[in-house]
Amino acid sequence: MRLSLLRLVYAIALCTLCCLSSSCLDGQEEITVLEDGSGSAQISYNIPTRALNEDDATSLEVYLNKIADKHDSLKLTHFSKSASGFGMQRIEARLEFTSIIEVAEIYENELCGPEAPKLNPEMQALLDKACALMGKFEVSVRGLDIDIKREVNLKPLFEGKIKNPEILGESEFRYILHLPKAVSDSNATLISEDKKSLQWSIKLKNYVNQPIIMQSSIPLPWWIPASLVAILFIILLGFIWLIRRIRQKKDTTAADLPCPDSPQ
Repeated sequence: MRLSLLRLVYAIALCTLCCLSSSCLDGQEEITVLEDGSGSAQISYNIPTRALNEDDATSLEVYLNKIADKHDSLKLTHFSKSASGFGMQRIEARLEFTSIIEVAEIYENELCGPEAPKLNPEMQALLDKACALMGKFEVSVRGLDIDIKREVNLKPLFEGKIKNPEILGESEFRYILHLPKAVSDSNATLISEDKKSLQWSIKLKNYVNQPIIMQSSIPLPWWIPASLVAILFIILLGFIWLIRRIRQKKDTTAADLPCPDSPQ
């Protein structure tokens, strides 16, 4: 009887641990960027309350609203938190923006970048967790392509909590990106036929100790290289015109010089 009771307690504990650490852990982000740089971000995460409890979620909502209220280009149109199982909580949010460039500046200067203001220790620890989920963004120009890189390091969230990554099972985070232009290259798990929608399906057990890296390349708008060619052509024409003017001036100067006297 005692052995059966111990087995029952062990089974309950094991099921609880699996729920807290594996199959219940789930997340999805869907970001849409339109032609004019405006767009939206829909976020949904199902996470253990020991990682982010209800009070933490409320504090995060208040802080994000405070940031959004300072900028006309950013609106937090939805934020909700709800119990989604034993020891689990689902966080959902929707952001709308008029300029993705301005959002990047806000993210870097006011939230997660090295220049962002430091908060009180408790709030800073909470924001650090949110920043770990959001990761770092890099945009660079390579040849005729714009390279976009996002790196998400989940180690701060898992460190000291997950000893065996296999316990995460099939838990995954999904990152979906809709772009106004077709990509020329990407390491996305799925790419739509028109190459404008990308999805990364990330098995968390593979990224407990290493960062998630998402990369895409987008061709520069046609008018940028065309403008560069036009500018180079104008410079070349100006250079040719300058050389001709110099030569003409030399020829005129030489014609105005008196001829030397002929020998008698």
